[in-house]
Amino acid sequence: MKKEKKYNTKRSISEWEELAERYFDALTTLQEEEELREFLGSPQASSPRFDEIKAVMGYFVTRKAKNKNSKGRGNTIKWSAAAIVAAIISTALWYSAPQPTHDICIAYVDGKEYTDEAVVLQQMQHTMQMMGNTIESNSIEKQLNNIFSTR
Repeated sequence: MKKEKKYNTKRSISEWEELAERYFDALTTLQEEEELREFLGSPQASSPRFDEIKAVMGYFVTRKAKNKNSKGRGNTIKWSAAAIVAAIISTALWYSAPQPTHDICIAYVDGKEYTDEAVVLQQMQHTMQMMGNTIESNSIEKQLNNIFSTR
């Protein structure tokens, strides 16, 4: 048997507005809040002036229902366990992936790519030798000697 709600029609619209103001000021009792909630569901509260209180009370009713339906900690534990398992599997896959057996040598000379290891090493040695010659010929001591020995 379905329980029918009885709406309190003893109050006037201005009294309901005053009760809504008291609700926003946190001055209502639990019984008054329940009466207000029932009134807001009635056809009497179809006026736009009750939209704000309907929105606020509707939010809290929805939030309360959501909290009742959520399983709380049980879901958190399940999701945490699933995340840990996924992390273990991805780590195992990462380390079991085939690793390259040797280093790959690549050199770009004048915009051209060289992958032959011998050519790359030769280019590297040539570059290092040029750098050594440049540093040796442009050292500060040599430059100072050149400046002071010419006078």
